[in-house]
Amino acid sequence: MIEVNIIGSGGHARSLLSLLAENESIKVNGVYDSSFDKFPNERIGKTNLIGTPESLVEQSGLIVLATGDVKEKKKMFDQFESRIYSENIIAQNALIREGVKLGVGNHVFPFAFLNSEVKIGNHCLINSRATIEHESIIGDFCHISVGAIICGRVTVGNNTFIGAGSVVKDGVRIGDDITIGAGSVVIKDVILSGTYVGNPLRKIK
Repeated sequence: MIEVNIIGSGGHARSLLSLLAENESIKVNGVYDSSFDKFPNERIGKTNLIGTPESLVEQSGLIVLATGDVKEKKKMFDQFESRIYSENIIAQNALIREGVKLGVGNHVFPFAFLNSEVKIGNHCLINSRATIEHESIIGDFCHISVGAIICGRVTVGNNTFIGAGSVVKDGVRIGDDITIGAGSVVIKDVILSGTYVGNPLRKIK
């Protein structure tokens, strides 16, 4: 039995706990989040919120990062790198085609679709019903949100968030440290870091 601790208490943590419940070889000790001081012992699904991430220094067990915030996830990874659970956590009904290559520590949620020869880096979140088409490459610490569509041969850099329902045209390149807002349409390369929204896509910060 592998014992893990969860960092994060939001929607992603609750969804991830449901995924982990499918795996009988994993035991969740508890949930840790900075909100503990305001909501001590709050129930997160069937698991208690039992401390802040800082208190994990004194606890045993591996750590699963359960936050959808790209920057916060990278920050927590840097703090606890040697204890991060490195196995991929994949929903039973996610569809992963032949030739897909996954790095480590990825979370793939229900009904996500990864088509032939897709490459996913490390510690990414591929959310429910996200589609990543053939030969696309996703970097490290990315979040492909609910229902996003990444068309074929797209390249996405590191620490990048693609919002819910967004569409990225085939062959487009998206750089590092970029946020694409929900429902956006990306038809041209986006290289400079920042936040982009809309159709047509525009940079807002």
